[in-house]
Amino acid sequence: HTIGCSVPPLLFVMASINDPLLSEADVVNGEMDAKTAEADAASNTKPAARKKCYFAVTGLSLASLGLLGLLGLEREYSPLATPKAPGTVLMQGWGDASCYTFTGGTCMVSDCDPQRHATCGPHHNCLCTSGCVGADGNCHNISSYRLIGKNVRFRNVKYSDQCLYAPRLLQQLRTGVLADQNADLWNVYKMPGRDFVWGQEMFLFSPVAFPEYVAGISNTKMEAYIPTNDKKGQDKGGFVIPVGSMFIVSLYHLTSRHLLANRFPFNVDKIMNTVCKPRSHPEAVQISGALGQASWYIHHASWEVFGWFWSDPGEGGYWVPEPPLDIPLEFCGQK
Repeated sequence: HTIGCSVPPLLFVMASINDPLLSEADVVNGEMDAKTAEADAASNTKPAARKKCYFAVTGLSLASLGLLGLLGLEREYSPLATPKAPGTVLMQGWGDASCYTFTGGTCMVSDCDPQRHATCGPHHNCLCTSGCVGADGNCHNISSYRLIGKNVRFRNVKYSDQCLYAPRLLQQLRTGVLADQNADLWNVYKMPGRDFVWGQEMFLFSPVAFPEYVAGISNTKMEAYIPTNDKKGQDKGGFVIPVGSMFIVSLYHLTSRHLLANRFPFNVDKIMNTVCKPRSHPEAVQISGALGQASWYIHHASWEVFGWFWSDPGEGGYWVPEPPLDIPLEFCGQK
């Protein structure tokens, strides 16, 4: 019989991985940590001067937070900001998983490329005022993407009791074994056109519970500094290496972003994925982001979903869709 699968309980320990909604932002070069001092409220029995001091510290803290907001910084971990219920009509931002409108082009210096059929919109972004953007970065005259999978669970081939789900607090995707307790159902959309680099068909994967989010590959930003010393023990620079897997699979918010980052929508190359059939498991699919270069997979040490960039990910990177996707797929590696 079929084993139900979804997620473990909702209490998780946050991993030390930066929110992809922040790590991909181009608003600020480098990362900064905002630390604010928390002041206890002064009691009525304390001198007025002490009260003024507390008010001053609190005011400075709020001012510093406001300044950081203007710089485009966000919290290290951004919860899913008031996710909209399935079926909600999204009237703001750049659309949702069923129809995204940002082409990736800008119009600050010159008009939008005529080939995109886009309009110069807010913050000098080239947007589809009618229709949806395709994998080619051009606007297509459609009202929504083709839905090829509705309410689909993705069961891992290597760990058959594990199914893919979108955590409600963390951004990195995970797998779990329990049934119907979190966002383990997915809608899969096929984008029109083919990608502008390799000419591949592209797809969007969106949690049914959060239609304004899609899943894609992100850089982990987890690094370690290895110092190099001379014979006298003096630091001569050193180098930085990635820690653990270099890529993770995370959620991207399509509708809007926080603060000044809202001026910079996500490019389609970050949010779209290829889908193919592994020859050894034709009932399964291999999902790959970064223009088809990094496959979604899990390994024995963690139930978090990472990006495998170097070769075939093996059974840990194969997923059985339940029910199957409504589209014929090519075998992986077939050009």
